[in-house]
This record gives sequence, structure tokens and C-alpha cells, in this order.
Amino acid sequence: MLSSVQTGVKAVSLLAIWAMPWQASMGAEPEPVEVAPDVLLMGRIRSHRVTECSGIVRSTIDRNVFWVHNDGRHPRLYGITRTGITVAEIPVLGAFLVDWEDIATDGKGHLFIADTGNNDADRREVAVYQVKEPDPAYNLRPVEVTRTWRLRYPGQPFDSEALFLWDQHGYLISKVYNDAKAGLY
Repeated sequence: MLSSVQTGVKAVSLLAIWAMPWQASMGAEPEPVEVAPDVLLMGRIRSHRVTECSGIVRSTIDRNVFWVHNDGRHPRLYGITRTGITVAEIPVLGAFLVDWEDIATDGKGHLFIADTGNNDADRREVAVYQVKEPDPAYNLRPVEVTRTWRLRYPGQPFDSEALFLWDQHGYLISKVYNDAKAGLY
């Protein structure tokens, strides 16, 4: 079982975050732009190394930082501000990166990285990695995987691109096509 509460939210090439009271101004960053009712475009991820951002979760150490990662390439976490400025790049040791899809926190100092992508449904096993949440102030200091969950499918393999933690359990949601119903595992 995974540990407790907060969730990761999917992100794509831009970082759009709903305006919330905790979003404080961070110096000379650009002003948010309303892109839909009550939805603000806060900025864009500017790092040339974050080319396929596939997960995002707010840091519990520095509330002005969000942890993101790429879908593929190198097993690293990137700390970014709410406007997309990179403030940390943290190597993750002991994690095999096939298709990282999401990230979550338990609010108790741990991050959970979901290596659960399975676009071609050819993976028989996926993984969730637990790491101690790094302090974004210590850029480039690696973190090590402290626990790994190897997960096998209950039936046919499927793609999962969402992870959340609730009530001391981890949950994966299946990606669906053609208006099928998503599975919650």
C-alpha cells in the first residue's frame, strides 16, 4: 500500500493552474492570463530538458515549487515555479524509467512516481517508486528510491496515466478510448 493524501495532476506543454488563495506573487514573473472562466494560464515550462511533462505535484517543502518529470528519457525530477521557471533538477537513483506518467505526495515527506504508462499494452508489469521528497534548494543532489511497488495487471494489460493517494492507499486510473469507462485500481 502507498501512504496518504494529496494528488498529482496531469500537465502538458503548458502549466495552467486554477487560481487559488495560496498562489503568491514571486517577483517579476508574468501576470496570469485568463484562458477560460476561472482558469488562469500562469506560465509555460521553460526548461529545454522538460520536453514531455507528464506529472505535477506541489512540493510540501517549498510551497512555491511544483515537482514535474518527463514521460521518458532520464529519471529526474524537476522543481518548477508556478510560472514554469526551473529551480531544481534532481536525479532519481534506483528507478527504471520506462514510461513515467504521474507523481503524487503523501504530505509526509514522500513522493510517489508512477511508471505506469503502457501505450501499446505490451508491459505485463508496471511500477510505483517512493522517494523522499528532495529539498529544491539542494539542486542536483540525487534522491534514492526507498520503496518500489511492482504491479501486475488483474487481467489484460492497459495504460494508466494517473496516480493519486487517498486514505493511505495508492490508486491508478486506466486510460480509456471510445467512451469506455475508466477503471480505478
